[in-house]
Amino acid sequence: FFYPDYSFPGPIAQAGLTTPEFQLTNDTSTMNLTNFITQGVLNASNTNGFTSFKTGGGAIVMDLGPYMTAAQTADAAIPALVTQIGDLLTGGNLQAATKTAISNYVANTTNFPYTTGSPTTTQMRDRVRAIVHLILISPEYAIQK
Repeated sequence: FFYPDYSFPGPIAQAGLTTPEFQLTNDTSTMNLTNFITQGVLNASNTNGFTSFKTGGGAIVMDLGPYMTAAQTADAAIPALVTQIGDLLTGGNLQAATKTAISNYVANTTNFPYTTGSPTTTQMRDRVRAIVHLILISPEYAIQK
C-alpha cells in the first residue's frame, strides 16, 4: 500500500512533489537494483551486441547489435545515440544534463578507447553498453512519468 501524498525528503519534498514509489526504496535496494542491471548489460563477453542475465545461452535481454556501427558510435554521433536509446528506455524523459553527462563520458577515449574510422567491434559494443547502462541507472529511468 502506498500513501499517495508521500514525498521523499529533501529537494523533492521541498519542490512540493509527491513520490509514492519511493516508499519502497532505500540505499540498499537502490544499489542492489543498480548492480543487477549492471550484470545484465555488462556481463556478457560476446561482441555481437546481445546481452543477457544468464551466461551460456540464457535469455536475451537486449540486442544492441543495431546500434553497434561506426557511424553511430563515433564521437560526434554519441549525443544522437544517447538521445535515441534514451527515448526508447525512458519514453523521452532523459534530461538534457543527463544526456550531456553520458555523451561526454562515453565519447572520452580515456574511458572507452576508440579507433576513429575503423573501430573494433568491442570498442563499438563497449560504447553502446555504457550508454545503456548509464541510462538504466539514471533517475529518469527509475522514475516513470
